[in-house]
Amino acid sequence: MARSRTPTAVLEARGSYKKDPQRLKDREDEPQGVGVIGVPPSWLLKDAATVWRELAASLPEGLATATDRPAFEALCNYVSEQRLEGLLESKDAAQMIKLFSVFGMTPADRSRVKSSVKKKVENPFEGLRRAK
Repeated sequence: MARSRTPTAVLEARGSYKKDPQRLKDREDEPQGVGVIGVPPSWLLKDAATVWRELAASLPEGLATATDRPAFEALCNYVSEQRLEGLLESKDAAQMIKLFSVFGMTPADRSRVKSSVKKKVENPFEGLRRAK
């Protein structure tokens, strides 16, 4: 079985293009995802919608977009089914693990994904004014 194609954002975060700039040429016309992952769709079952909110909160920031909603929906359905039924068929379990990997939600995958979104360091003294 062929290896999955590594997302461009992951390659860029790893610095792969600095080492081999030619790799970027193959992907220069690649479409970008739009929007944010957002709230669960109304047609999701209650348990899958709960999983959606749980997993969306733990996604690496800036990784998933509205474009990724169908794949994220499938992941939520697999997780919900696994929780309700206890065990998934091996093909479904394999697909669920693959989707976790795609969304950077395993320890090994998280170590490979870097977000372009910078965390804002909050200043606890911001907003305080100097007394006159």
